[in-house]
Amino acid sequence: MKCECGCGKDTIRGNRFINYHQLKLIKHKPHSDATKELLRQKTLQMHRDHPEMKAEIGAATKKYFKEHPNCMKERDRLHSIRMSGKNHPMFGKHHSPETCARMSKITKAYMDTHPEFAKEKVRQMKANYSSEDHSRVLKKLYKNPEFHDKIMAAQMHSRKMSSYEQRVLDLIQKYHLPYKFVGNGEVWIGQKNPDFINTNGEKKIIEVYSEYHVGFWKDKDYEVKRSRLFAKYGFQTIFLTEQDLFARDWETICFSKLGVQI
Repeated sequence: MKCECGCGKDTIRGNRFINYHQLKLIKHKPHSDATKELLRQKTLQMHRDHPEMKAEIGAATKKYFKEHPNCMKERDRLHSIRMSGKNHPMFGKHHSPETCARMSKITKAYMDTHPEFAKEKVRQMKANYSSEDHSRVLKKLYKNPEFHDKIMAAQMHSRKMSSYEQRVLDLIQKYHLPYKFVGNGEVWIGQKNPDFINTNGEKKIIEVYSEYHVGFWKDKDYEVKRSRLFAKYGFQTIFLTEQDLFARDWETICFSKLGVQI
């Protein structure tokens, strides 16, 4: 028996239509936004007043689609068409921060009470999202300076100072020098985080490092690259190494490099 919608395909079990094809013959005006909202509120109220009915409908729907997988695929295909692009009610719109926070709270609560569902979601994400995809997306995002600075600041927020940085900080506090430690991700300049920055209006930066790390963790021309980068933004970079900080007259050496007279 052919489908009466006119598609020319055969139906099953003597049905007049293939699933959902009868919708092609229904001609009606779409509901207004006010009517849609009214129907939505009535449905929600019915679910609240009759939770057992909601559970029965949900169980019956799941059972039907489990027994008829082709129907579910067709439903998903049509739903995708109806909710794509400009057809989607949120097309060109954004949720408010309050709405995002509320949805996040509801989702987290549901995940906590349904661990099996959470595991399945993670499994699906891993199956559909390879490490190469993840790497490609992150590389694209990190090209955005705002995203880079935000993520790196969050990662470095709890970073502890090195012994070299602590020594410089002790010197600053002892002689009340106009510098502040910002190596915990507080300040970013050209996607780089300096160790100390001047606080009296002068565009000066202090970078503290060990020459032992040059060629390993740091480039051989570390000072040249770093100073050129900060110079693009008008900053003068002052470098202090472990040889400066642990020399006998280390305070004098630091004062000389900083241009400070005590």
